Amino acid sequence: MNFGLSARNARLPIFTPVIDGLLVTPLTSLDPSAFEPGGTMHKFLTEDIAKGADVSLFTQEIEVRRGDDLDLDPDVIKIDVEGAELQVLAGLEETIDLRRPLIMVEKSDAIGIARFLADFDYDPYRYEAARLEDRLTLKHLPIMAGMNPDLIPLNVFYVNRDKIARYRADFGLKIERAVGH
Repeated sequence: MNFGLSARNARLPIFTPVIDGLLVTPLTSLDPSAFEPGGTMHKFLTEDIAKGADVSLFTQEIEVRRGDDLDLDPDVIKIDVEGAELQVLAGLEETIDLRRPLIMVEKSDAIGIARFLADFDYDPYRYEAARLEDRLTLKHLPIMAGMNPDLIPLNVFYVNRDKIARYRADFGLKIERAVGH
């Protein structure tokens, strides 16, 4: 389907960095300020990718729709939309409330996302597979205001508390919850 997901149905501009005439599509964002000095992607884009080459932005308009309007029945939702993750989740609020899927989200607004999903009885987890025996393990990840963002992994898994027993039984997933949960 040729559209994105968001909190509302709309046509929105998106911005894609261009280096030496090549579009860097994995960094496309709804927020052009992400590429400005001090923006979330500026240093990565200019120092790690462009390495001194000129960077410009290509702008185009895309269609976005509310996920709730699509009558989806997901078991898993993965979201990586360069800072617009919370908007996608807001457009899936009814679907999340009804289906309670496992959700994996890039960390761009981990605190806001953790707060949003807590209303649906979700807790955040990190995936760590340093050891072979941990490859099916999610470890509780307390996310709170003011925490060092470097302590948050690139992707955070959110698990609905009512689904933990099913994931353990059906898939052998080890979910290590924090004390008191």
